[in-house]
Amino acid sequence: MLSPLTLRDITFNSGVIQGPLAGYSCAPFRRLIWQHSQPAFCYTEMLPARQICIENGNINRYTFKHPDEGPLCYQLSGCSPEYLAQATQIVDAMGADCIDLNAGCPKPKIRKKGHGSALLAHPDQLYQCLIAMRRATEKPLLLKIRVDGNSAERNNSKVAQAALKAGIDGLVIHGRHWLEDDSTPCSYHQAQFFHEALPNIPIIWNGDISTPQSIKHITEATGCKHVMVARGSMGRPDWIHSLMHPSVDPASSSLARSAQWLKQHLDDLSTLEPAGRVYYQSRSIVHYYAKHLPLSEGIYLKQLINQADTLIKIINNLNNLIQDLDKQQL
Repeated sequence: MLSPLTLRDITFNSGVIQGPLAGYSCAPFRRLIWQHSQPAFCYTEMLPARQICIENGNINRYTFKHPDEGPLCYQLSGCSPEYLAQATQIVDAMGADCIDLNAGCPKPKIRKKGHGSALLAHPDQLYQCLIAMRRATEKPLLLKIRVDGNSAERNNSKVAQAALKAGIDGLVIHGRHWLEDDSTPCSYHQAQFFHEALPNIPIIWNGDISTPQSIKHITEATGCKHVMVARGSMGRPDWIHSLMHPSVDPASSSLARSAQWLKQHLDDLSTLEPAGRVYYQSRSIVHYYAKHLPLSEGIYLKQLINQADTLIKIINNLNNLIQDLDKQQL
């Protein structure tokens, strides 16, 4: 089963990590996670190293860490050792508890830049990126990858050699090849290769974590004592808590809780971005809070958001809903 994760000289309080979510896992989301769950640490969204260097330490929606948060891993993307080294120093100074290089993103717009999973086919480049980051920080350094899976590619061995030679402190493996979608079964057996190739480095499994039973199955199948979850927490900040406590139903929620979570999410986001931008983002954010509800309640919550034409009206609608539900409990 799971055990607390240790990276370098730091032992975290859990073996479960909240992973990165593009366009979503900024401070408002992570603050909710910390209020309702206790992961080892959370990830930022994927941050382009070049942009971090251009902004040179500027605090914005992507780099802000709320005082209520626990440990935070800044995830960088790129293929330039120079930019990655400089960006590593910048996020280190911002207070990163650990730093990660993304070598797993399968999106074409990322791969065509030579970033993300494109690095897996260029192990020498991957090594140069990692060693540049390693020399730039004493903080724990992680690498997130995708495995060969059922593809004809055979990158696992060279990727492991590059990671070992560069001196990473932890490896996150997503159990599918970058061309495989979620309908493809994870290649659990490939975890064993990385355990043998990197015997003193924690291997963190990512993929198909959905229930307490799935954690038990995956830890037994992969030998991994640590896991990363991601999308399951969208709209359910207590998701990690429910995974660690089987008596909590991870598929259920209440309209009152979802409305309160959504309101806090939007309130916090409005401190980081203009109201107009938050207003448009609310259309997609509400979907995640609604999907865990009974169908009629989920539709009602989305209607409260979609029928409002300003962020102020959205917040007022949520406040009124929360007050009405509180009265019903009296």
